[in-house]
Amino acid sequence: MKETFALGCGHRYCKKCWKEFLEVKITKDKDVINIFCPYPQCNNIVHNVVIKSLLPKNLIQLYDQELFRSIVRDNPHMKYCPAPDCTYIIKCERKNRTEPVICQCGYKFCFQCSDYEIGNHVPATCHQVEMWLKKASDESENVQWIIANTKKCPQCRKPIEKNGGCMHMTCQKQAGGCGFEFCWLCRGDWKEHGSNTGGYYSCNKYDSSKAKEEDVESEKTKTELEAYMFYYHRFQSHANAFKIADQQRKGAQQKEDDIIKKFNVRTQDTQFLLAATEQLLQNRSVLSSSYIFGFYLDKSKTSEKNLFEFLQEDLEKHTDFLSSLYEKSIDTIPDYEGFIKWKEQVTNYTRVTQGFLEKFIEGVMNGLTQ
Repeated sequence: MKETFALGCGHRYCKKCWKEFLEVKITKDKDVINIFCPYPQCNNIVHNVVIKSLLPKNLIQLYDQELFRSIVRDNPHMKYCPAPDCTYIIKCERKNRTEPVICQCGYKFCFQCSDYEIGNHVPATCHQVEMWLKKASDESENVQWIIANTKKCPQCRKPIEKNGGCMHMTCQKQAGGCGFEFCWLCRGDWKEHGSNTGGYYSCNKYDSSKAKEEDVESEKTKTELEAYMFYYHRFQSHANAFKIADQQRKGAQQKEDDIIKKFNVRTQDTQFLLAATEQLLQNRSVLSSSYIFGFYLDKSKTSEKNLFEFLQEDLEKHTDFLSSLYEKSIDTIPDYEGFIKWKEQVTNYTRVTQGFLEKFIEGVMNGLTQ
């Protein structure tokens, strides 16, 4: 009996079986909050003291870790920082917090999303980000492009993209088509076309054809796709600039060392570089997300749209200027006086840019929140 164990329910198993059962729960299932007796449909809970009496030291440590993680996961006010290799826990008492939280490791992120790739997405809302990411990865966007940029062969319905000026189209058999020849505009049989219907470059049958209705819908889809691509390209440009700024931050130490060596200055005199990179990172993050917010902004509200674009343009302009100042090669700075002048420029413009960032966020969050 010493080599066996049973809870109050009386379901007895050997201690080796108990150990293997608990090990699976801890290492594979990672279900440690409520571990029940292994007997089918038995609801007796295996309590903390019992678990630790049946496990070796290494599994007890793992059990304690998983127990703590489970407590964090089950608490809506607590989350692990999503940054790689960070083990800090963030606690947020306020429900539906919209401002980002900052971990002790320095990573800033949305507490609701708690996703490293998303990070801080101010001024866009969580719902907007969710829709944006779905749209960016949705296979239906490829379908929308086909609808906007191709027309179906009226006989076999294969999508065909026009690559010439002539309206005489052939559904190419070598491309998997049927060989049917038709008019690009009205989609009628080309045999019924000639000089009396407009010739090779026009079609007087088009205005009364059903094809015109299809083209109106196609043009609408194309306009929507063009609008999306406008916002997406700018979103991606700032996201890429953010990555560059992040690399610059990581390489700032080398630049600081080069400055100290060339101009014989103190370490304190190079701290403006880190401040500038941190500001650039904040600005690029907000600018990138601002194009998500802008895409979903109600365009019928002209005054709000104009205010948003004005503030966005200001922030972009000043961010780009700060970036150009920061990226100045020290090889182009001739002497100590030149360094001091450059340092003052970067320091002052970092403050200026911070002001524009704060004004942008305040204007968007207070005046344009959807």
